[in-house]
Amino acid sequence: GTVRAAAALAERYGADPQRARVAALLHDCAKLNGRSILEQAREEGVPVSPEDERSPGLVHAEVGEVYARRDYGVTDPAVLAAIRCHTAGRLDMTVLDKIIYLADMIEPGRAYAGVERLRQAAREEPLDDALRLGVIQNIELVREKGARLHPVTLDLLKQLQTKEAGH
Repeated sequence: GTVRAAAALAERYGADPQRARVAALLHDCAKLNGRSILEQAREEGVPVSPEDERSPGLVHAEVGEVYARRDYGVTDPAVLAAIRCHTAGRLDMTVLDKIIYLADMIEPGRAYAGVERLRQAAREEPLDDALRLGVIQNIELVREKGARLHPVTLDLLKQLQTKEAGH
């Protein structure tokens, strides 16, 4: 579902659909073996903070980047970066980064309050507007779960709001 969503968003927003498909296909590859994400992170030399210990879900993106490069032969820095930032985002996200972030949130298997609004935004609104809505929804979902919100997610939201205010 994420692959199809990413390809459609790539077409809509003028990105390379093949790159989007590869990043979407591998974005959750660290979840495939059923082992603890924190155990995998330690084995792969991915730093694990005390906050990560409490909310390990974010770390799978960083471990996934390692696996995509090493196990799946991905050498494209843009694809690797999109995999790495698909959970928390990052400042100055590329179009591909934004597409993978959004595709993961709107893929057909997702069912949460607001997902239909986000799907509509991704179909109809400028990319940064859809991303801003996605980031806001992500923040709300993380807070509802009582999970850790990565500080870069708040920084990303501020950056998107600043961009909006400047236009």
